[in-house]
Amino acid sequence: MFRTLLGRYNRLLEVHPYKTQCITAATLWCTGDLLSQAIEHHGRTSDSGGGHSVIPTTHCEPSATAPAMLGGGGVALSPTHIGEIDPTSRRESDLAPARTFRVDWHRLGVMTGFGLCLAGPLYTWWYSTLDRTVLHLFARFRAARPATSTTITAAAASSAAMTSAHGAVTMSVATTKLVGDLFVFEPPYLSLFLVATNMFSGHSASDTARRYRRDFWPTYKVDLAVWAPIQLVNFKVVPVPLQPVFVNAVNVFWNAYLSYVKHK
Repeated sequence: MFRTLLGRYNRLLEVHPYKTQCITAATLWCTGDLLSQAIEHHGRTSDSGGGHSVIPTTHCEPSATAPAMLGGGGVALSPTHIGEIDPTSRRESDLAPARTFRVDWHRLGVMTGFGLCLAGPLYTWWYSTLDRTVLHLFARFRAARPATSTTITAAAASSAAMTSAHGAVTMSVATTKLVGDLFVFEPPYLSLFLVATNMFSGHSASDTARRYRRDFWPTYKVDLAVWAPIQLVNFKVVPVPLQPVFVNAVNVFWNAYLSYVKHK
């Protein structure tokens, strides 16, 4: 049954790549934020039950974890930047969070909308463009090498450049993709994430600019450290049509981990 479902999903990726990736991204970003909210709620109620003071997070601020995306997908704020604390909001009622978990629908909508309208189509375009670009560069490099006793065509050069004997892409190709992903795509993508989620959460332009200046470099450094090995695996073994799905799926667990770190 699983093989049948996977086959149907792959067929959808072939026939409707952008629609399928957008819906998939929205579903996974929604799942990740729901999981993050649940973990954050559990952390607040556990602290309250243990006699510790509870510092609330900003109500409508999205958990900027992503997500991320680094490398065209993992955008993740470091735990110290998730949910800025407003000192004026520390009323007595805030220090006793409700035991019943309530979904922050505004935050959930922002994160789901980002996955649907921005992350989904951008990932789809980027991974296919990156694959074609690297394939072309390696094919030209192989074709430009001095001719040997065996003449190879451009297509053969392309295939030899991209795959090893067992069919997986070579490490040099995967590493080239990784460098392009981390240093060409990720900075503008991360900037878009930080600006869009803050603006859609109701922050003013000046406040969004302040948060961007505060969060960009710490977030980018965390992304480089965490997502570089993940993306290397992605580029090495995952087929191109499934690479956006892989990144969004990992983001679900990455969001949950950051929430755990924040509240442990």
